[in-house]
Amino acid sequence: MLVTRRADAGRRRTLGRSETHERVCYVAFVTDSSGVLSCTSGGKFRYVPLSRYTLGDTSNEYKDLESLSEEQLDEIACKWTVPGPLHHVAFYPETSVTPRYFAYGGEQVPLSVWDLPKALEYYAHSSEESVPTSGDAITDDAQKTGEKRRASSGKSGKQRELLPGEVWRAKNLPNDALSLQRHPLIRSISFLTSGDDAAGEAMYERMVVLVGTKDGLVRVYEPSKKPRHTAEWQVVPKGQGSIRVMDVCPTEQAVFIGDTARNLYMVDSRSGRTLFQYKDITGTISSLLVLEVEGAPTRLLGSSLDHLVRLFDLGEPYGPSQRKRGKTLEQFFSGTDNPTAMTIDPLAVPRVEHRTTEDDEDVWANMAVVGKDEEAQAASAKRAKHE
Repeated sequence: MLVTRRADAGRRRTLGRSETHERVCYVAFVTDSSGVLSCTSGGKFRYVPLSRYTLGDTSNEYKDLESLSEEQLDEIACKWTVPGPLHHVAFYPETSVTPRYFAYGGEQVPLSVWDLPKALEYYAHSSEESVPTSGDAITDDAQKTGEKRRASSGKSGKQRELLPGEVWRAKNLPNDALSLQRHPLIRSISFLTSGDDAAGEAMYERMVVLVGTKDGLVRVYEPSKKPRHTAEWQVVPKGQGSIRVMDVCPTEQAVFIGDTARNLYMVDSRSGRTLFQYKDITGTISSLLVLEVEGAPTRLLGSSLDHLVRLFDLGEPYGPSQRKRGKTLEQFFSGTDNPTAMTIDPLAVPRVEHRTTEDDEDVWANMAVVGKDEEAQAASAKRAKHE
C-alpha cells in the first residue's frame, strides 16, 4: 500500500514544466499502458507518452527519457486546459490499465464527462491548449477557435458547446427559492460499475456517476439519459458537514462516504439509504480504498488527518436492506500529515501457507490440557464426600 500527501502551492516539476501557482494542487494523477496523465486544480491537464521512450523506439528524436530536459518534456507532452478551479477528477473504469473515460467538477464547475482517447488524439495534434474559464460560458465563438468542429453538424446547441473529447456536461441546477443561481459545489466524484464487460459506447450507455457535494448531498447522474441528476440523497445531515471522499464497493452495491465532521457512512448505492455509520473515528477521513481480493472478505482502508490508516470490515447483512454496523479491525500510524490518496502495490506478495510438520504434531501431542487434572480431582472429591 502507498499513501501519498497532497502537493500544494509552490514550485514543482509537473512532468515537463516547473510551475509556480498559489493555492494550486494536483487533483488527478493516473498511469495507463502508454503514459502518465496529471491534472491540477487550475484545470491544466498534461499527458506524457512515456512508452514512446521507455520501450526503445529509435524513431524518436529523444531516446533516453531520463536525459530529457524540462523543456523537451514539455514539448512532447499533450496539454489542454479546462474551466476551473477543479476539486476532483475520477477515471472509469477505475481498475482498467487504460481508462476510457474521466469526469471532473468543482464548486463552480459542473460535472463533465470526457472520452480520454478522443481528447488525447485531438490535443496531440492541436496547438490549442486553453479554453474559456468563465464557467458555462463556452460559447459558439470558443467552439470555432477550438474545434471548428461541430457547428455545421446539425446537432443541438448544447452539443456544439462541448469541447474536443468532452462527451457530456451537466446542466446548471435550478435556481433556489430566491431565484438565485445554485452552484454544483462538487467535492468528490465516483463511477458506479456496471458489473459486466461492457466497452466503448455500451460502457457510456450504462454509465452512472455519483457526485458528493459541499452541502452533504450525493447526486446521481446518468449521462446517456438526461443532462440533470436523476436522484439526490442527503447523506450528511444539513449543516453538519461536507462530503470529502467517496469510494464504491460493487460487490456489496454500496458506496462509502467520508465527511468533514469525522464521520464514515456505508450507503446503499441503489436507494441512497444509509446502512450504518462507523464509530470511534477521531480524524477526518481523507482517502478511501475498497480492498477486493479473491478468496478473502472485502475490506475497506481509510486514511485520516489524525495520521492513522484504518482497516474496516463491512458488517454483516441480516435482512432486506439491513446491515450490522462495521468495525475497525486494525489501525496503523502513517506518519503523513495530510494523506490524500492510497493505492495497492501491483506486485502481489505470494501467500505463505503454513504446513504442519512432525515437530508441530509432537508439540500438540505433548501439550498439557489445562484444567483436565483439576476436573478429575474435583470429581473424585465429590464421590468421596457422598461415600
